[in-house]
Amino acid sequence: MTRRRSSGARSRGPVEPLLVDLPAAQAGWLGHLPPCPAGLEVTAARAPGARPHAPVEALQALGYVPAGALPHAQAVVQLAVPRHALTAHPSWWATVLTTASAVWDTALGPVALARAADRCAHDDRVATATSARDVEPR
Repeated sequence: MTRRRSSGARSRGPVEPLLVDLPAAQAGWLGHLPPCPAGLEVTAARAPGARPHAPVEALQALGYVPAGALPHAQAVVQLAVPRHALTAHPSWWATVLTTASAVWDTALGPVALARAADRCAHDDRVATATSARDVEPR
C-alpha cells in the first residue's frame, strides 16, 4: 500500500495557552505582577481564597482581563497566557515567571485533562465579556 502525502498545509486548531499560577495569599503580591503588554489579551481567573488580595479593579488597571472563578480553593490567581507572548514580550514573560508558583502547558494531553476546569474559568468569562461588550444598553 502506498501512502500519499497531502501537499497542502495541515490545519491546526487553536493554540492552547499556558496557565500560570501566581500565589495570592499574601498582601502585596500584586506589586510584583508586571503590567500586561499593550495589545496582549491575558485573562486572570481567581480562586475563592484569592479574592481579598486580588481585587478585580487592580488586575484591570494592570491590563489583565478578569475571568471566572477557579474550581479550587487555593489562594492563587491564574493567568491564561497566549503562546506568542513568550517571544513577543520576553522581558514581561520573564518577570511573570519570577512570581509564578506553577506553569501548565495545556497543549499536553494529560495537563489539558487535569486542568480542563481551570481552562473553562478563562473561556467562559472571555466569551461573556465579549458578548457583553457587543450588547448596547437600553
